Amino acid sequence: MSYKNIGVAGMGLLLLAVVLRTACNRDKEKQQQRATPSEVVAKVLKAAALLEAQGEKGLAILRDSNSEFSWKDTYVFVLDCDADSILAIPAFPELQQAKVSQRIDDKGTPYGRALCLKAAQWGGGWVAYRRPRPGESNPSRKISYIISVAGLPYQVGAGVYDDTISIAELEEITAGLD
Repeated sequence: MSYKNIGVAGMGLLLLAVVLRTACNRDKEKQQQRATPSEVVAKVLKAAALLEAQGEKGLAILRDSNSEFSWKDTYVFVLDCDADSILAIPAFPELQQAKVSQRIDDKGTPYGRALCLKAAQWGGGWVAYRRPRPGESNPSRKISYIISVAGLPYQVGAGVYDDTISIAELEEITAGLD
């Protein structure tokens, strides 16, 4: 087929089709690049094991945005709730050493305190709040899984960005991983 004979209107339609197809492909790629709840739980458990084995030295790995603990559209973070401090947050390094108790989302939810309370429960759990995705400035709904690290003053978490999944659904997924 010769594109010389389709005219300006035809070229416009062809260009529109290419743009739409490219946009659809990007949406599919983004969808494929979203962390799953199962991945989040696995990474949190792996990070906790790393800290149990290496102690404070393990924080350097968890602070590194190029480590395996920063993947797809999320990352592992580490808190010290007793010291009221964020110890590792690779996607937002400017928040490192910020006070956990002062973390409040755009809807007024004091999620820092909620994360600490959930981590203090046996087996940890899920907390919903709003935070920007890495590389974005507008907040999205984030649901983080958080646990306390045995024998250390650390709480380790990571989350999924999802507007629809419920905490009950996430708890079912987590229960299925035991």
